[in-house]
Amino acid sequence: MFNIASTTQSFPLISSKTKNGDNNEVEHNFRYYAKLLACDGYVIIKINPLVRKHVILLQSEIQTFDKGVKEEFSFVKNTDGVMPVGTTFARNEEKTDLCETFNYWYKYRSVHNEHIFSNEMFYRIISICECQLFKIASSILREMVGTYQYEHPLEVRDDSYVQFNVYPEAMKRSSRVNLQDLHEDGHLITLIKPNGPGLTIQLAGVDYIVNLEVDEAIIIAGSLLTELTDGEIQPVYHSVLDLNLPSARASLIYNVNALYESMPSVRGREIPMRDIANRHHMEFGQHPYHSQ
Repeated sequence: MFNIASTTQSFPLISSKTKNGDNNEVEHNFRYYAKLLACDGYVIIKINPLVRKHVILLQSEIQTFDKGVKEEFSFVKNTDGVMPVGTTFARNEEKTDLCETFNYWYKYRSVHNEHIFSNEMFYRIISICECQLFKIASSILREMVGTYQYEHPLEVRDDSYVQFNVYPEAMKRSSRVNLQDLHEDGHLITLIKPNGPGLTIQLAGVDYIVNLEVDEAIIIAGSLLTELTDGEIQPVYHSVLDLNLPSARASLIYNVNALYESMPSVRGREIPMRDIANRHHMEFGQHPYHSQ
């Protein structure tokens, strides 16, 4: 596990050892993960160690982006590509996220292929990550809704996207305790693989430091899952602390959505899911999601 700095000693820790026990035996046991996610709103999962290596490579490659790349491969209205620094926030416009962000949408890959940047190493790696993370997240989500005998299609790939955040030292602010303030993402679920400590999740009003092994990630529930399950699974609020780490903090994230204009909940209530998702999305300073 990562060595948690003494500055976080006031926070209780949460990890696979304290929650799941030794989960080496349940690697890729999506039904088991789905059960924990449904019960607790979060689950720590085993992932391919290559994902950790990909985070390191992405962090190295993103530092080579020049101004031309940042302008040419930025599709702000689609929440895609290089996102302008200082334009996103955790529902507080005065406290923007202290990070650089690159988003990758599977459904926009034909648009990406029209740009030279799609041949770069960074792009190839993040597209590989999307394939890996989609398989994990969609499998767990499918197992979860299966426990409700949910029969409505739940296609998520074209509505979901990979997000890579880097928190450079130069962007830190002495007046800020958090790199990202407390929030919930407004998705069905979010899969997060950081390169170090700092992520906290709030459970029953208590903030816990998430302490992950190098081959682990965490999945947390969002408010769209709350809608889908008629309130049974509540969203998990989380934040990112500003810690002194050996290298800049980075996180690989998979934001999972199902942006149907209307879809039934597990009990048959009609949900205007796209409208609800857009309301949450725009609260972060983003443009609304586009229809298919």
